Amino acid sequence: MDALYLLRGLATPSTARPWTVSEAQEILKKIDPDSLNQWETALYDHIAAEISKPLRINAGDAAAFNVKLDLALEAYAHTNTDDFVLSEDWNYGYEERQPAAKLSLEMNLYSWLYICTDLMYNRNRFNGKDEFRNVEDTKQGIGAETSIPPETYIFPR
Repeated sequence: MDALYLLRGLATPSTARPWTVSEAQEILKKIDPDSLNQWETALYDHIAAEISKPLRINAGDAAAFNVKLDLALEAYAHTNTDDFVLSEDWNYGYEERQPAAKLSLEMNLYSWLYICTDLMYNRNRFNGKDEFRNVEDTKQGIGAETSIPPETYIFPR
């Protein structure tokens, strides 16, 4: 949908996602299908077909429920311990890494209630078992030589 809007010279549609089917249909209605070239028409038709599909699990008009599990088994290693001390130094840092497991749940009751949530498991950058010490103890690093008392600088080992 974003690509189609950009190809037509429009600002991207609402970023408040996920959209309901009716929201996606309203967003698609803003594109005039008669003004599209061959490639844009193919993209338009693909989007229209996707948003017209029924939910995978549907109990009639009463309720719909959807469950999805994503697993991302990733590992990162390097041998340069001089330049890559922190995960932020890496080209693919902590913020870009996928959660090890992500469970997505969606529930729709009639047309008046829609709930979606994600439960994720990921390795934390810091945890309760980390040992902390004053920068003054190391005599190196950011804040080691300052006029601010060293007890205000506490970093994990």
